[in-house]
Amino acid sequence: MTYWHMQLHPNDTEWEREKELLEKTGLIGSGLSNETQTNLFISEIKIDDIVLIKRGKIPVALIKVVGDLEDAKENNLNNLDWFRYRRKVKVLDWAKGSNQLEFPSPRGTITKAIDKKSQSYQYIDNWYERTGAGIQLRHIYIENYKMFKEFNISLINDNKPLPIIVIAGINGSGKTSLLEYIKNFTKSLNEKDSSYIKFKDSRKDSIETLNSAYHSLGGKPVAELFQKNVMYAPLWKEIDDVKKVLVKYQQDIMYKNDIKPSETYQIIVDNIHQFLGELDLDVEFDSLDENEQIYFRNKSGKRFSIDELSSGQKTVLSKMLSFFLGDVKGKVILIDEPELSLHPSWQNKILKVYENFAKTNNCQIIIATHSPHIIGSAKNEYLRVLTFNDDN
Repeated sequence: MTYWHMQLHPNDTEWEREKELLEKTGLIGSGLSNETQTNLFISEIKIDDIVLIKRGKIPVALIKVVGDLEDAKENNLNNLDWFRYRRKVKVLDWAKGSNQLEFPSPRGTITKAIDKKSQSYQYIDNWYERTGAGIQLRHIYIENYKMFKEFNISLINDNKPLPIIVIAGINGSGKTSLLEYIKNFTKSLNEKDSSYIKFKDSRKDSIETLNSAYHSLGGKPVAELFQKNVMYAPLWKEIDDVKKVLVKYQQDIMYKNDIKPSETYQIIVDNIHQFLGELDLDVEFDSLDENEQIYFRNKSGKRFSIDELSSGQKTVLSKMLSFFLGDVKGKVILIDEPELSLHPSWQNKILKVYENFAKTNNCQIIIATHSPHIIGSAKNEYLRVLTFNDDN
C-alpha cells in the first residue's frame, strides 16, 4: 500500500467538481497532457493504494483504489470523467471544510508520498488512521464465563457486521457481563479456554480470529488492534467533563486552522446538530468566553450557561458529546443502559442518533438495555435477546 496525493484536473486549480465526480462515477483518472504524470498513474498506482484528492492546498477526499487500470481510449473534455486512464475508487472520508487543516503540498498533479517524515505523508497517514483503521465484531463464542456456557452470538446480517447491536434481557440475564467480557477479552485469554471473537479489520478488509491459541502463538498485533479499538462508554460523565471536551474542541479548531473564535462557534453548532439534532434538545451551543465559560441559547434566543441546562439536557450532553466531538472512528463502542435519566421521548430517538454516528464514523455500537422504548425503536436485525435455557 502506498500513499499518494492527486489533483483531478491538472490544468484548473479552481475546478470544483471533484466531489461530483467521485459520487457519480467512483473514478479517478489521468489524461495525456503530462507523460510523466500519466506513466505514474498507469504503472505505479495499485489496488489498495490510498490517495488524497486535493484542489491545490484544499483537501477534498481520502480515497482507496479498488479497481484495475481502465483505458477509455477517449478524451472527451465535455464529460465529467474526461480522462482517458481510469481507476475505480472507494471514498473513505470527505474533508470537513474549514474544520480541516490545509494540505501542506499543493503542487503536483500526481505525487507519491514515500518520506514518512514529510508533512504530506504524515497528513495522509493521520487522516487514514482516523478513517480507515478500526474493527467491527462479527461473532463471539464464550466457553465458560459467569452465566455464559457454550454461548454463541452472531453480530452480522447478510454477512456484514451490524453498525448497531441492542442486547436486551431481564435483570440478571448478563447484559452488562457480556459488555465487560468483550472489553476485557484479551486479559482473560488462557490456554484451557476455547472462547474466541471474530472481527473485521477495516484497514486490511480481512477477518481476524482472536483466541487463546492464536494469542499464545504470537498474535500480539491482533490483540493490540482489538484492545486499541474497543471502548467502554461510562454510564455517566459529569458536566465538567463536557466543559473540557467543548473547550478543547473549540481550541483545536481555532488554533489548528487559524480562524476566528466566532467562526468556530458555527462549526461546533453544526457538528453537534449533525448528531444530536434528531433529539430536538431545544438548545444549541452559543459561545465560549475568555474565562472558558460555555453558553447555550434556546429557540427564543435566550442565552444561559451550560450549568443552567435542564437535567435531561445535561444527561444527553454528558453521555454523548465526549465521543461525538472526540474524532472517534473505527471503534467498537460498548454502552450500558443509555436510557438512564433520559425522558421516554428521547429514549425513543436515541438509537437513531447512535446509528447515524456509527455509520458516519465507521463504528459499531453495542448497547445493553432493558428500555422498552429503545428496544421498540430497534430494527429487527439489530436485536439480540438474552434468555436462560433449561439449565439456567
